[in-house]
Amino acid sequence: MLLREIATPRPLVSPHLEYSEETTELLRTLDATKRIHRRFGREALPNYVISMSRSPSDLLEVAVLLKEAGLLKPGPTPDLAVNVVPLFETIEDLRDCANIMEQMFSFPLWKRLLASRNNVQEVMLGYSDSNKDGGFLTSNWELYKAELSLVSVLPSTALLFDCFTDAAARLVAAEAPATTPFWRNRLAVWTANCA
Repeated sequence: MLLREIATPRPLVSPHLEYSEETTELLRTLDATKRIHRRFGREALPNYVISMSRSPSDLLEVAVLLKEAGLLKPGPTPDLAVNVVPLFETIEDLRDCANIMEQMFSFPLWKRLLASRNNVQEVMLGYSDSNKDGGFLTSNWELYKAELSLVSVLPSTALLFDCFTDAAARLVAAEAPATTPFWRNRLAVWTANCA
């Protein structure tokens, strides 16, 4: 259903309906993003990060919202104005992130959307929440395994892979490299042909 909505130019938002405060705020934010893109270009706001991503529908729901705001143009060669970036944060989500991305890459429409973004998919892995969820050792081990599992879904796709940490973790990494999680020292960008 979400894939069909993304593919059709039919709008979902109606000026004749009232929406919740949360929905109205989100639609206004997306409209502001569109205005910023018009004025300053796409690079001014290039990413839409989805915190606590847990399923393909989390990414597809954002794509529907982007379409509503005019930041995704449907059609045979769709155009996506921002990167849709899932952020996998809990231990469970880290364990499932490759499966979720593999599902996303199996959708022909998603591949066409990625083609409009130079065949790049950015993914973020959360250190802070996984550390709270599973502790230091488990978190670092699951982050490492998540990296490897994401690489395994890359052969026919392109993935710009960004390991995410919160500001406190970055500060620790800057001030005390010996305490930096071991995965932060690894090369975190892999690309492959998405054709």
